[in-house]
Amino acid sequence: MSNPGPLLAYGDPHGDFVPLFRAVKEHSPSAVLIVGDFDPPAPLRVVLAPLLEAGIDVRWIPGNHEGDSQEWYDRTFGDMPERSLHGRSATLAGVRVVGLGGVFRERVWWPRNNAAAEPRYRTRVEARRAHGERKTPPLRQAITIFPEDWERAATNGGDILVCHEAPTSHPYGFAAIDALARRVRVRLVIHGHHHRPHEGRIEWPGGGCAVRGLGRAEPWIVELPSPQK
Repeated sequence: MSNPGPLLAYGDPHGDFVPLFRAVKEHSPSAVLIVGDFDPPAPLRVVLAPLLEAGIDVRWIPGNHEGDSQEWYDRTFGDMPERSLHGRSATLAGVRVVGLGGVFRERVWWPRNNAAAEPRYRTRVEARRAHGERKTPPLRQAITIFPEDWERAATNGGDILVCHEAPTSHPYGFAAIDALARRVRVRLVIHGHHHRPHEGRIEWPGGGCAVRGLGRAEPWIVELPSPQK
């Protein structure tokens, strides 16, 4: 059996998928991982049809823009929910990937400097009960990270953690992402959101992992570090 093609990660598209298609043509990946903020001109199944028709395993997480309008929500969450890795895991190109999409919001949970920061609401149900259905827009909730999302992701094991938010190796990163990487025991964190390439590292007692932040519409062939001994 031939070796599978590589895993290709793609930074926030914001409507630009040309670099992705070029990279797919050049590298023939077996799987593609998109880190959110699609701003899609059409439903994802239409936009990504060339990849899906080629048998490429396409997975995605939400960013913060998927909740900006009902149209964008419908074209992402409403069109390919089964391929979302938000709070889930999947084996892509032979490696296990765990996903946590969306962004933190101060009115819900703000674990920037302290991963154990007390949230205002742990679940979406709590938020809706507190504010009422009409005062809690479901679109905004869909791209907000609640502790329940973190906890669901933390039940998985994996080699890679893919997030929209960054860990603390980035100036605007969050301690909760570091804590999730440690809990899952990943070797690599991939993130988007900040639109500039970023390389860093998270350390914890007895281990640690590499960090790779993707630029806007940046394709990157995933390079998984060797396990630490």
